[in-house]
Amino acid sequence: MRKMLGFVTGALQLPVRNGTLGARLCRRSDSTTALKLLDDVLKGEQHFLAEQSFRKEPGAVYVVATPIGNMEDFTLRGLRVLRGVDAVCMEDTVHSGIMFNRVFGKRDPSQTFIHFAHANWARATPQILRRVARGEAIAVIADAGTPCISDPGWQIIDICLQKGVKVIPIPGATAATAALSVAGCSSQMYSFFGLISNQKKKLKKRSFKLIQQCDEAIVLYESKHRLVKTLEILSKMRGFENRPVTVGKEITKMHEEIQRFENCMEAGLHYAERKPRGEYTLVISPKEQAQEIQIGELDMCERHEEFKEDYDAEYMNALDICKALVEDGCPAQTACRVLARFSKLNRRQLYNATILLNKKARLPEEAEGQVGNVIDVDSID
Repeated sequence: MRKMLGFVTGALQLPVRNGTLGARLCRRSDSTTALKLLDDVLKGEQHFLAEQSFRKEPGAVYVVATPIGNMEDFTLRGLRVLRGVDAVCMEDTVHSGIMFNRVFGKRDPSQTFIHFAHANWARATPQILRRVARGEAIAVIADAGTPCISDPGWQIIDICLQKGVKVIPIPGATAATAALSVAGCSSQMYSFFGLISNQKKKLKKRSFKLIQQCDEAIVLYESKHRLVKTLEILSKMRGFENRPVTVGKEITKMHEEIQRFENCMEAGLHYAERKPRGEYTLVISPKEQAQEIQIGELDMCERHEEFKEDYDAEYMNALDICKALVEDGCPAQTACRVLARFSKLNRRQLYNATILLNKKARLPEEAEGQVGNVIDVDSID
């Protein structure tokens, strides 16, 4: 406990001389009292998150990520920045004002709130540029998560960069990366499509056309009202019948739920029977991942067939006997161990070859020219 509190003290840049809160945090043997003091710091009832502990850059714009549900996901750096900037640019002053009260206890009267949204970002931009020109530090936040990621605000950042304003990212929570991290799929390449249901009809059709062409992992947001319909559309796309999908509901919130399905059709049937509630993040696994094991097994079997002639007769006879024993119900490990002992062959080599050959015999042969369902994207509402 003392080591953890000491680390937090350093991260918050708390003074550690005698009589200060930092020293008290490190000395306390009563963990309950120490955690209460730490809670006071994070709520802003002490003044260690004020400007004196935040070296703001004059004329800079900070893009600050806020929690998407759980307030404990707020980063210490994000707290210091929001406490120390001269003005905060936000989507909803009421929603974000409540968050400020929860985190800092009360609003700093010297700090200005600037409202912006999809409709009025052009009105907020001149005010931000004037303040930046005077040397003020401005923070940009979204209602939840990282600003400009499927949220308004990117236009403001674009203009700031064009004007030569320094823009500093303060990273934090994002539903897309949180869902991707628990999807169990390769994320070396992935495509992010945001909230498709909020897009206009023409853009929505274009998004679904692009999704249909994606072989890499796909991440998108969906509302409870359109979830089943979107899963139904995805299930009819060519190549999507074998791609696993992970559905994250209310990520980091009280009713968080992460479920993985074999394909979009199974997910759609699941949520058709259970009324969707909350906000959802979908992660569709890469096309290659659905076939990776099967293709790997076939390749290894083909390589075995290529080098089959190089094996001596004793090995091939032992392999045929071992394969026959496995087909009759004998455990492969037992059969290979006995045959290896009497024939003095490599047990591991026999075991691997036997398993691969039996798997190859079970794999269904794909019909030539077989394709999945094709959906007419132009018919999507």
